[in-house]
Amino acid sequence: MMKAIIEKLPISILDTFKLSNKDIMHQIYDLYKDKRDCYIDEDNYLFIGGQDPVCFVTHFDTKHKFLPKEIKRDKLYGVTKYSSPTGIGANGRSGVIALLYFLETTNCSALFTLGNQNGELGAKAFVTSEAFHKYQDKINIWIEWARKGSNDYKTYNYHNDEVTKIMNEAKFYLPDHSSHSDVEVLAQASGVIGINISCGYYKMNFKDEYFISEILLTNIQRIEKILGELSKEKRNCVYKSDE
Repeated sequence: MMKAIIEKLPISILDTFKLSNKDIMHQIYDLYKDKRDCYIDEDNYLFIGGQDPVCFVTHFDTKHKFLPKEIKRDKLYGVTKYSSPTGIGANGRSGVIALLYFLETTNCSALFTLGNQNGELGAKAFVTSEAFHKYQDKINIWIEWARKGSNDYKTYNYHNDEVTKIMNEAKFYLPDHSSHSDVEVLAQASGVIGINISCGYYKMNFKDEYFISEILLTNIQRIEKILGELSKEKRNCVYKSDE
């Protein structure tokens, strides 16, 4: 099954990490511009519209100063560990893998941002855009792929009890609501819950950051199984600040 997911990807896992922000943005745009409703703002985001009531989200930008020219691929306890001497940039780029898979297998919408690492600037630009105003009423849930670890998700102080129930039953763990990410901006602007899913990377933003592909691919399968339930109706949210 893992092989079947990898075979669906129109860009290889290695190229997902090696390409510059602008190069990967334009490569994805070129893949879908004749098939989908596409909006590109080179400084902020690439949005690809779809008919399914879900929008997947990730970001291109990383904290690392250099692109990974050399990527090491090692076996670690039976799984595949990707790393680079200069930092692999898995915080964000692992999510690109997930979005490409869902673009190939569903009619979802997809939002790729820049500036996530600098105050969610791309997401903030997107929620003022023509694309957001055209599609926001069609979207029942935002699902971001940019979270570290293996089996948790975050909602950043926005809550929907039914989504929490579905995620708990699927054995995803909600650790806390601290920190920030793009789906927080999207939830605030749309009133629809956003969840950020673990992508299998560790030691976030450090040079020894690493990515385990099997964790991401397993979570893709787990979300696939509950996607219809998560997105079958508008998942409105309420804001509850941490006590």
